[in-house]
Amino acid sequence: MSHSSSSRDLRREDFQKALRDFDTYIDITLEDLMQLDKMAQKHARLRETEGLPLREIMTSEVITVNPDTPLSDAARILVEQRISGLPVTADDGKLIGVVTEADFLCAMGIPCHHPTHNV
Repeated sequence: MSHSSSSRDLRREDFQKALRDFDTYIDITLEDLMQLDKMAQKHARLRETEGLPLREIMTSEVITVNPDTPLSDAARILVEQRISGLPVTADDGKLIGVVTEADFLCAMGIPCHHPTHNV
């Protein structure tokens, strides 16, 4: 994602001069304005990323396991590769399932898949 202009380049004095440019009284402090800028930048980043197609962020070199892979081996792969899920494939490479961190938690008796959790 490229930005033609970024608030990272703005400085406190830029905001002071911008406030003076209004040539009228504005009931806002410089700190309020700077906080507002931070919040607006956060919302702009969210807006930009919400529309990203998955191909922009997906992993294309997929690590897979087969249905006979021991739980301990799959857990080790997740930790070593710093991933949260593994596709499970048949001998012919066909996808037959996915095992996730949540599946491991459930298998250990730890509550998971709460409907109140969201991205």
